[in-house]
Amino acid sequence: MLECSINKALRDFNLGVSFYCNDGEIIAIRGENGTGKTTIIRMIAGLLEPDSGSVILNKKYLYDFKSGICLPPEKRKVAYLHQRSTVFPHMTVKDNIGYSLVSKRKSSALIQETVVYWMERLNISDLSGIKGRNLSGGQQQRVALARALASEPDILLLDEPFTALDSQTREIVRSCVKEYVYNLKIPCILISHYASDITDMAWRIYDIERGSIIRDIFTFIKESNIS
Repeated sequence: MLECSINKALRDFNLGVSFYCNDGEIIAIRGENGTGKTTIIRMIAGLLEPDSGSVILNKKYLYDFKSGICLPPEKRKVAYLHQRSTVFPHMTVKDNIGYSLVSKRKSSALIQETVVYWMERLNISDLSGIKGRNLSGGQQQRVALARALASEPDILLLDEPFTALDSQTREIVRSCVKEYVYNLKIPCILISHYASDITDMAWRIYDIERGSIIRDIFTFIKESNIS
C-alpha cells in the first residue's frame, strides 16, 4: 500500500496532495498540463525531493521530512515508465528485459524463463535479437514496460506510457498491466490524457488542479474486468 502526503513549492503554485493506493489497485491522476501530475510521481520515485510530508510504501518510509529520510531511487524498488522511456541502445531486446535480473544475479534459467514470458506477453518475441537503437518508438515502449515488470517492483508508476502505441497494441498492454498489478498485489499510479486508458484501468480517479486534489472518483472496476 502506498500512503502519500507531500508538499512542494512550484513556480506558479504550491503543490500539496494526500492520497493512498491499495495493493492490487490502479489509481489515475487526471488534470490539465502543468497541474503537477508528473511532479507527484517523480517525488514518489525519488527523482525529486518534496519540501515536506511523507511517502510510505508497504509501511516503509521512502521519504519523511520530519526524520530526514529520503531514499535514493535505486533503493525504492519503483518502476517508473513514462512517455519517453528509453531502452539501452547497445543491448538486444532480450538483454534489455533481463537486465535487472542479471544485476540481481538471478539464475540463467530464471532469467531466460522471465524474458521469454514477457516477450510473449507483450507480443515482442520476434524482436528478441534486435538492438534497442533499431526499435521504433512503440516497440521501445513495450520493451521498456517488459523490463520494468520483469524487475518485480513494489510499485508501478505510469506517466503517459501508451502514447506511442497503436490501438490494438494499447489494448494488449493495458490488459497486461492490469493483470500484473492485480495478481502481484502492488499499487499502481497512472497518468494519461486518454480517457479510454483511465476508464479501462483505474479503480479510482484523483482530479487535480493547480497542485490540489479537487475530486476523488470511484470507478467500481470489478475483479471480472481483470483479464
